[in-house]
Amino acid sequence: MSESKTPSKRLWVASKSQVERVPNTLVVSYEQPGIMPVPHWHAQVEINFMFRGALEYRMRGHSWT
Repeated sequence: MSESKTPSKRLWVASKSQVERVPNTLVVSYEQPGIMPVPHWHAQVEINFMFRGALEYRMRGHSWT
């Protein structure tokens, strides 16, 4: 069977997130974001800087790209 040339989407897993493990620490990361299959929240301020592409947020029935 041939392999797909389209990479599969990476899912975000809360239990593996450094932000979720250390809520009172400044965390800086450089990574491809994963798809969040379930809603979540955290007390930290989150800043996303896009180098290219787009990011879509869906919250409470609203969508921002």
